[in-house]
Amino acid sequence: MTSRLADKASLAIMDTALQVQSTLNAAGISLNPPIDFKVSADGLAVGNHPMAPQIQALMTDHPDLFKQYRDALLMTAHATVLQRAEQSHTEYYTAYDHGHIHQADQMIKRLRNATPIEVGQRFGNNDIELLLTTQVPRGWPSTAQEFSA
Repeated sequence: MTSRLADKASLAIMDTALQVQSTLNAAGISLNPPIDFKVSADGLAVGNHPMAPQIQALMTDHPDLFKQYRDALLMTAHATVLQRAEQSHTEYYTAYDHGHIHQADQMIKRLRNATPIEVGQRFGNNDIELLLTTQVPRGWPSTAQEFSA
């Protein structure tokens, strides 16, 4: 299942991640150990890394790039949520159409109680890995593979 938003998110995350990686490399920031970024309520958070203060300073020095990067990560999270909702809608309609009212009701409850998706990215020496985390409700696919960079 794909959407225009998912396609746009995939392109945006690939483009901005490469720009971030280039900026990190140009600043002499080591990618060993890998650097984890995560979208937080306050913006973009850096995971536990020996060069975290330098990375934070780099983020301050390049606010437009890191805002664009955060927006791409958020778009990825939103696309994932929408894909899960679309899948649930399709499954709901199929169950309801076949007279499985209890099963359809359970799908609505599952969608209503879904936990939020947290999105981040790990930059290593050889790759950039997208990190989608949530407690995926039973019966829903893990979408980390759908958005791998």
